[in-house]
Amino acid sequence: MTIALLTPPGRGAIATLAVTGADAGALVARLFEPASGGSFAAAPPGRVAYGRWLSTGEDVIACRVAHDRVEIHCHGGRVAAHEILRSLVALGAREQSWQSWVEVREADPIGVAAQVALAGAGAGRAALVLADQYHGALRREIAAILDSLEHADAPAAGRALETLCRRAKLGARLTEPWTVLLAGRPNVGKSSLLNRILGYERAIVCDEPGTTRDVLRGATALDGWPFEFWDAAGLRDAVDPLEAAGVARTRERAAEVDLVALVFAAGEPWTAEDDALCVAFPEAIRIVNKSDLATPRDVQERLARASSSASASAGIGFAAPQPESSTDAIAASALTGAGFDVLCRTIVSRLIGEAPPNGAAVPFTAAQRTGLEQAARHVAAGELAAAGETLRDGEPWKLR
Repeated sequence: MTIALLTPPGRGAIATLAVTGADAGALVARLFEPASGGSFAAAPPGRVAYGRWLSTGEDVIACRVAHDRVEIHCHGGRVAAHEILRSLVALGAREQSWQSWVEVREADPIGVAAQVALAGAGAGRAALVLADQYHGALRREIAAILDSLEHADAPAAGRALETLCRRAKLGARLTEPWTVLLAGRPNVGKSSLLNRILGYERAIVCDEPGTTRDVLRGATALDGWPFEFWDAAGLRDAVDPLEAAGVARTRERAAEVDLVALVFAAGEPWTAEDDALCVAFPEAIRIVNKSDLATPRDVQERLARASSSASASAGIGFAAPQPESSTDAIAASALTGAGFDVLCRTIVSRLIGEAPPNGAAVPFTAAQRTGLEQAARHVAAGELAAAGETLRDGEPWKLR
């Protein structure tokens, strides 16, 4: 006999627990008193009863879903649900995680993985992609590839596998956000930009350079995809030991993120340090902030300078210059919000590119990606039987 809490932790209107086993109804009946009287033990499948949980005095609803399964719906939050769970464990039920509960009841490992991943989806479009996989999009594509292999159509199988492998990069980020670091000299408005992007005051904003000493992080969604933005100490030759440590940490974090966004101030002179930043991060997007505080001519001048990688490199401790790449800078204002639509579209375009169509197959686990890459190698080598075996019997695909 097992019991699992199926709803997530935290506050909520209703929490749901599932009791599973041959004597599920009898076990629940020992602690559940229906308001209509009688015993819940003999309730047939489909019966829903309102009543009281004897060990807590809570009003609950019990539903006999099947002969071997009862669901209990109680007040949301941690306390009520966990008290019911503990009372059933005290009677001999074995506590089970919701992930294990799903795995036992789902024959398709793709469906299991999709349900687990859905609980961690960071944004709406990510959840929709995962829901498509739960409803069979990836399973159907695997079946189509197997059909191509059985008919010795290696080109079709290879193209389909190539598409899935390409989409796997997106799939890996459906539950893990893309990361963007806001970098630049002190006092160019990085913290204000972070607050504007997130929609709340995550970072302290102050005109005093060096205010940000550590890396601040904030999660949000852009166009329905999960993102995490990092605000870090301004990049310069810091004298204060604490600020110098923050600058060093910024340089370290730049190597960890998916994208660096260099921030410049429209109303301030262009400096050698700005040139060095462009050289050090040639693939970064460039933002000319505080456009509301400068004349249109000054804004255009800063945009032109930021859009081309400078050849000079001030001695501020960056690595050797990398190959140059041209990037159109974006004029923005953290104060007014001007330019933020363009900024957000640019970030999404750079990191996500063309999103898959609705209902498309998207691999979303590391094991799925590894299996697909292995199958693609077999197809490229003309080993069609081995590719089919990988897709039929591999751990990510094999039906139980």
